[in-house]
Amino acid sequence: MTVLPNPLAVPRAAQAFGENGERVDESQQQRLDALCQRLVTTLIKLQATDSPSGA
Repeated sequence: MTVLPNPLAVPRAAQAFGENGERVDESQQQRLDALCQRLVTTLIKLQATDSPSGA
């Protein structure tokens, strides 16, 4: 299991999203975007270390 640093808590999750699923709080949206980017970066690095050629 891989745990990313700086997790994002979503208090009052039922009210945290608008009708179309968008985040209501822009600062939380920015933190969520950063967390997702860290996830993608971490997965790319893990995939590179798991590949047979190491590339």
